[in-house]
Amino acid sequence: MKKFIILLSIMTSSCSPSLCPELLFDSANFITYDSNNELFTGRCSTYEDDNLRSIRQYLNGKDYGRWTFYYSNGTKETTGEFNKTGQRIGKWKYYYVNGKLKQISTFSKNGEVKGRWITYDSIGKITSDINY
Repeated sequence: MKKFIILLSIMTSSCSPSLCPELLFDSANFITYDSNNELFTGRCSTYEDDNLRSIRQYLNGKDYGRWTFYYSNGTKETTGEFNKTGQRIGKWKYYYVNGKLKQISTFSKNGEVKGRWITYDSIGKITSDINY
């Protein structure tokens, strides 16, 4: 059992993203570079005032994989995933600072708007429900 706990703690700590290096974003081309002007690849996290603000992933300078943003109080702000070309895919969820769901948006595997998009007010009542 002791070996299992040690192995589990090693696996968990190795999965934690490192602090994001200084990154430069080219907004005209939607590409992210590191401080050496190289296309950035990696998973990293950002902090503000010692509070986790985001966990991000990049592949060859493009947004990639699962991204999560947090409010300063630690609750989730946004979660979603990008494909290899940097387009949003699958379900994206947006939350109010109180933790209540704000919106669910759905994208195809090619990044196109699709499916049901639902918006909620701050107490959880549906305010908009559109099917694309």
